[in-house]
Amino acid sequence: MVAAAAMALACLGGAQASTTVINFDPGTSWRTTTDRLLGQQWALGNFDSSEGIAVQTGYGNPATTSLPTDSMMWNCGTGGDLCRDGSGVITGGDGPLEAFFGFGFRIEEGAQVLAAVLSVIADDFFHLRVNGISVVAAMLDNHINGAGQPAPLVVDISSYLRTGDNVLSLRAMDGALKGTATDCEVGVEVTSVLGAFCKYDRGYEYVSVSGAAITVPEPSTLWLLGGSLGMLMLRSGARRGRAGLAHQPG
Repeated sequence: MVAAAAMALACLGGAQASTTVINFDPGTSWRTTTDRLLGQQWALGNFDSSEGIAVQTGYGNPATTSLPTDSMMWNCGTGGDLCRDGSGVITGGDGPLEAFFGFGFRIEEGAQVLAAVLSVIADDFFHLRVNGISVVAAMLDNHINGAGQPAPLVVDISSYLRTGDNVLSLRAMDGALKGTATDCEVGVEVTSVLGAFCKYDRGYEYVSVSGAAITVPEPSTLWLLGGSLGMLMLRSGARRGRAGLAHQPG
């Protein structure tokens, strides 16, 4: 996705020197917690980068997904110990069944957002909020491509961003929606934006994210939006995360 942003910047010509790219890919700027109260604060847009712990990245499980491991993250505890197998290798087979993720960034006064796209999928459930506003929630089982592999959802989040501090928050869980069952035959029932959810170990947990925001300070460069955003979406192989998604009001 960052490569796609670079392609978009190439379209900006003389404006390139004044652009800012905010990278949403996994890394030390993402924080995670298993504390639901703290996770709820992040969901409301109240984020402090000193809270929680750094996410564990490179959390790959090639047995179940072809997604690049460097896009995958989870809450693996300090040093990644919660996700290590008997050989000490970090895998997708361990870790908490529910985790919250937060990412904070700043858009400077006077900057204009040219494009902001986030690609995300989780095994098995995720709910994305931006600045406290519910954007999209989805189940992995409903987003599998023809090869049986996860199909990340690419969402345009530019309209949710604002001048000053911004917060991306994700809630992710392992398990399945309760559906029409009278109770959860396995696991523990919890609430979710998609309905009652049966939280239990289905073998793997991860959130895969990538993306970027592009800003420029001069309003006069906004006429370049069409070409840059079009290139960004083309290079990401994206389809906007609107049709068939569970968008929720804030």
